[in-house]
Amino acid sequence: WAFAATAATTVSGCMAERTKFIGYIIYSFFITAFIYAIPLHWVWADNGWLCSWGENAIFGNGMIDFAGSGIVHMLGGVAGLVGSFVVGARTGRFDKNVDQAIFNGHSIALTTLGVYCLWFGWFGFNAGCTFGLTDDTFGGWRTAALICVNTAVSPAASVLTCLLIERRFKGFYDTSACMNAVVAGLVGITGPCGVVEPWAAAVIGLVSGAIYCASWRLHERLKLDDPVHAGAVHAWPGAWGCIACGLFATKDQVEWLGLVAEAGLVYTGRFDQLGTQLLATFIILVWTVVASGIVFMVLSRVNLLRVGIEDEESGVDATEHLPQRQAEEAEVSKETATSSSV
Repeated sequence: WAFAATAATTVSGCMAERTKFIGYIIYSFFITAFIYAIPLHWVWADNGWLCSWGENAIFGNGMIDFAGSGIVHMLGGVAGLVGSFVVGARTGRFDKNVDQAIFNGHSIALTTLGVYCLWFGWFGFNAGCTFGLTDDTFGGWRTAALICVNTAVSPAASVLTCLLIERRFKGFYDTSACMNAVVAGLVGITGPCGVVEPWAAAVIGLVSGAIYCASWRLHERLKLDDPVHAGAVHAWPGAWGCIACGLFATKDQVEWLGLVAEAGLVYTGRFDQLGTQLLATFIILVWTVVASGIVFMVLSRVNLLRVGIEDEESGVDATEHLPQRQAEEAEVSKETATSSSV
């Protein structure tokens, strides 16, 4: 229930600045109640067919996604990219005759503050999935301690990768990109946080940073308008986190967590798990694309998704979240300021 909000808010980042508020409300309902809830049952319910500790586990071992790289972050990021495709880019976003600098974020300081709030909260996000410290549920305090170390190591490694890549391609160290790399590293370690050693968390973070840098460039080449790079941060690092479970999960930690023991199964090693992780990740991805595509196309069809051009130019804060009189006054002030500058 708590993670449902994360899946929904990730989508809002991909579709910001041109989506109707009523559209937000409707798609948030469908994402949290259905699109997210169904794979959630597959992976985390005792009788789910992808549950790693359940008796119905596919291929005898199920999918390991300890805190939700796949069913929370990848799902939200992919749904957001689908929504971005359906709603279309912001007016002028990929127009060569429009100065693209106007689409940059307005405050690096606030962005950085927000990321540190997220990072702090992520220790609860990941370690909280042990469900307690004083008993042996999912390893108790020992696993929580390991998770906290991994949650610190992975995003730090991700930033290092991003610093070097962005310096190479942009010619300077990009703070905004590095803040997104922090979140990418957190997303990447979320799934394997309780089953990998700290050195593996560093590797996962290094790769997560590179995936983020490649993803946002690919999205722009495809003209997918993702204002805050939410899709690049959540979708593909999330998929990588699921796959990393199959590459780096240790036999001792998986068995200590009881992920397989409750069903009387035996975890035979890292690479035996990899095939299950790949298949399950692909299934969740396809489900998300199809289900979210239907929701967004219906909303677009009935004109409940995108604001008008005039509303977009004025800003949806003014047109949808202010009384009409204040909105008109804001528009007059904007026109006066523009005339003065000219």
